[in-house]
Amino acid sequence: MRLIKTLTAAALATTVAGSAMAGGFAPVVEVPEVVVIEDEPATGFSLPVWVIPAAVLTALVAVAAASGTTDD
Repeated sequence: MRLIKTLTAAALATTVAGSAMAGGFAPVVEVPEVVVIEDEPATGFSLPVWVIPAAVLTALVAVAAASGTTDD
């Protein structure tokens, strides 16, 4: 019988305390809507990936051919 009284008192205290603590203490914070802006791909001039290494290799071959020594 003593356990039932304790449980009843705990349930009553929980109900009263729960309704007393139900919101209203803090002001509502309004967050502005997030707008996502997607960038469009550039439509300008772009080189393929292989062009720059090919140009460097061509320049190195040209420098090597021009600086060739002739043993006469």
